[in-house]
Amino acid sequence: MSGSTLNIHDTMHKNSDSIQDCVFLELRRAITQNLIPPGEKIVSSQLAARLGVSITPVRGALIQLERLGFVSMRKNSSAVINSYSTKDIRDIYYYRTSLETLAAEIVCQSLAADTYSRLLSLADAVAQEAMTSESDNISRHLAVEEADMAFHAYIVQCTGNQFLIRAHSDMMPQFFYVRQFIDNRLTNSAFADEHHMICHALKTGNPKLCAAMIDHHLNFSTVIE
Repeated sequence: MSGSTLNIHDTMHKNSDSIQDCVFLELRRAITQNLIPPGEKIVSSQLAARLGVSITPVRGALIQLERLGFVSMRKNSSAVINSYSTKDIRDIYYYRTSLETLAAEIVCQSLAADTYSRLLSLADAVAQEAMTSESDNISRHLAVEEADMAFHAYIVQCTGNQFLIRAHSDMMPQFFYVRQFIDNRLTNSAFADEHHMICHALKTGNPKLCAAMIDHHLNFSTVIE
């Protein structure tokens, strides 16, 4: 693993997190952006030396990542970046779908005008990113994924249910990560259009319609190879 993929010092300058939290955030970023590929081994002592920190926060960060399913710990404080089976990916998306259909059912029953306007703006952002030139395909896909995640996260946030929000937030990096194992259709115009369709479904106030729309959308955007 190249030391240039990680820079915890920039992370520390941006917030007041502990060294362990900063190592965790940078490792998670590198994994989700595929800067550290599945199957690669991370040795705590070597990583600590590259980052200029003690081994303790690196070990702690790897344990946090293991709890979230990003790595598997090995002997001598090393870890291996996980890949996912077809069943794993399906299970993760079943869980995501259950969270987001519940959120849509809650939000549609009391959708405020300003919330609807914000959702439309986020849907527009997804469509705009999806139409961007393909000259830089990797950057393009990352931009579409980030816009897509922002749209879905906002729906969950609008429930006001802190337990639901926390459960969804905790899994967001993993939702993002498993995209690399999927033949996803993020640049498909129909995928982008479905965000506006979700907005319109929410506006109807019909929970069953909203749940069906979310279910269809997530299944459409995650075709497993």
